[in-house]
Amino acid sequence: MTRIRQAESGDRVEWLRMRVALYPDHDPQALAGEIDQLLGDSTWAVFVAEAQPKRLCGFVEVSFRPRAEGCESGAVGYVGSWYVDPKVRTQGIGRELLNVAERWACRCGAKEMASDCDIENKVSREAHEKIGYVECGRLVHWRKNIQGSPNQSDAGDGEDVAADAHRCM
Repeated sequence: MTRIRQAESGDRVEWLRMRVALYPDHDPQALAGEIDQLLGDSTWAVFVAEAQPKRLCGFVEVSFRPRAEGCESGAVGYVGSWYVDPKVRTQGIGRELLNVAERWACRCGAKEMASDCDIENKVSREAHEKIGYVECGRLVHWRKNIQGSPNQSDAGDGEDVAADAHRCM
């Protein structure tokens, strides 16, 4: 039987294992640092699914926000990360993790719950839909490398740029 409980500092090794599986393109040391930040931040809660003592099989990281894309209430619980080990998916563990996260968000005053996932992540999209989440929009994120760009010199009057530069440091 799987038990859902709040994450503890002793969960770091298993929690990191799952975070690395969820974010394989991220630096494991950075992911470990985020665990320490989450454990010390009262605006976040982390719940884990414990399959056996010292053996976790899922987690959800949730925060309380004043707003989120597609939400109207101004008080929102937000799923930052949600993961269940592939071997135990479709057993209701993910649903129970989100149920606990939603109850936590309600106690914080949230009226809505929000989440996101990569548009290519079919498994996550289907899991969200299966438990009642409704897609409310899609975003395309853009970036441009401006370092060394020929347009840097066209940024405007050099004195204006230099005067503004001190505010960026």
